Amino acid sequence: MAELIEEAVNLGYSEKIAVIDLSPNIEVSPGKVVGAPLADYVKIDSSVKVLRPLKLRAPRLEGKSGEEVIRLAEENARAIEKVFSELLKDSKEILFVNDVSIYLHRGSLEKLLSALSRAKTCVLTGYYGNSLNDDKGSGVSSRERALMMKLAESMDNVIEMNHLKGEERCRRC
Repeated sequence: MAELIEEAVNLGYSEKIAVIDLSPNIEVSPGKVVGAPLADYVKIDSSVKVLRPLKLRAPRLEGKSGEEVIRLAEENARAIEKVFSELLKDSKEILFVNDVSIYLHRGSLEKLLSALSRAKTCVLTGYYGNSLNDDKGSGVSSRERALMMKLAESMDNVIEMNHLKGEERCRRC
């Protein structure tokens, strides 16, 4: 994602770009971080509109029980919806959304699609794997997976990267 944003800026599109960065920044063990803000990977041009909730959590990793996982996921969804409202005030032609799947734990696919519909081009990353399935019985993992599938169906192109071994596989929805 960071490289794609950098490339778009280098091509002269910075004034037309908005970035919604939803990646939590959680240290799961000393020196091992899960997710990180895009700014940790690339210097984003100041003319790019960057929106990021003040605090995002990693519900499955931080929650001690199913109830706590749900509570953290709902807090994330509310914070992210504020970012969507901010985007709607000043939408851009190109929208990058990093780690969209975290919103789908408890957020509304319809609200997400509404935010995306304002842009001509959307580039999204999201989790669609199996290594984070321990959701303490909360159901957020199965919900995330189902909504990621529905989201993918509304996209023109989907690149699945969880199985890449030196080649890209593009699936047209």
